Amino acid sequence: MYTISLDSVCMMRGDTEIISEINHVFSPGSVTVLLGFSGSGKSTLLKLAAGLLTPTSGVVRVNEKSFFQLKRGEEEAFRKNSGFIFQDAALWANQTVFENVAFPLKVHFPHIFGEELSGKVLETMAEVGYRDKPERRPSQISGGEQKMIGIARAIVSHPKLLFIDMPLLNLDSASEARVLELLKKLKIEGTSMIISSGSSHLVSLLADHLLIIDRGKIVESGPFNVVKRSNHPVTKGVLASVLEHVSSYDDDILNLLEDV
Repeated sequence: MYTISLDSVCMMRGDTEIISEINHVFSPGSVTVLLGFSGSGKSTLLKLAAGLLTPTSGVVRVNEKSFFQLKRGEEEAFRKNSGFIFQDAALWANQTVFENVAFPLKVHFPHIFGEELSGKVLETMAEVGYRDKPERRPSQISGGEQKMIGIARAIVSHPKLLFIDMPLLNLDSASEARVLELLKKLKIEGTSMIISSGSSHLVSLLADHLLIIDRGKIVESGPFNVVKRSNHPVTKGVLASVLEHVSSYDDDILNLLEDV
């Protein structure tokens, strides 16, 4: 299990501060959902926590060790046991969708090959709902299908920790429901997840902790049941925005409406 901590982390883009003095610990074995208005810095914070971006200042730690001081073997072990689901899928255009999904297995599990590798890849593609031909290129499938392949690539090796950026964006209702059920299954199996999302259904179904972000700063963080009752004006505004297009509510969503 991995504990990810950010100590005084800042991120500049030119003269603009995207992330400002963030201190936070993401506990293992739980699901944290990052919420905030568009442009608040959710995706940048997620990539910093995953070690995909280097902070301008501050330190990102994996189990108390600075991420960028990890030895090669330690970083390889972290990559082997974690996955990242990108908002735009980020598939390799010059590879088939099968090859995209197979990539983590080939890199981190070289002993898996042939029929075993093929079986794992095709099983995972079916699990996320991809029904098209595995030899197609990303340019030959829809944006929603690309997203499904991106999810399959991240979970094919059964990582212990998932970083997930807007997993339901650009998905139809059937695909969205399938992804939610898949993420729920992973949570039950004990997979730690850090998710950037604006989906009320995802928050209600998965969130153990909420992290409210505004203009690159953490406004509020804590257990779902505590933060959803917050009177902080930014938190209330973010939660109201998340709920804006919801037409039917379960009990947790109705609770979110309290004091908003």
